[in-house]
Amino acid sequence: MCIEYSLMYNEDFNKIADINTKGSEFFLAINSFVKNANKDVHKVDGSTHPDTLLVAIAADEKLMTSSSYYYVDIETKGELTRGENIVDLHNITGKEPNVQVCEAVDREKFKTALIDVLKTIN
Repeated sequence: MCIEYSLMYNEDFNKIADINTKGSEFFLAINSFVKNANKDVHKVDGSTHPDTLLVAIAADEKLMTSSSYYYVDIETKGELTRGENIVDLHNITGKEPNVQVCEAVDREKFKTALIDVLKTIN
């Protein structure tokens, strides 16, 4: 999800810079570091925004283009996975699905929603 749907590329940064609001300036200042780190460490040309994407989906579920229900639990006692989400994709546990999991997003609508919010912060 992070790479495919929440990645903001240089062209996106340029559009955000053109907004010229306090919101866009803050976004650029904070995320320039992330963009550079992603390029150096992960070889990804942009900044990822998984939390922003999650909030946008919470505000407008229509951003999701595909989702499914699964049983999800949080592992809190494992030595290797403490704090990890465990998603039972194949119903191995036999437990009733308890979470709607987003599997695809309309990236363009997400970018538009983010830019619209940044325009209002001045």
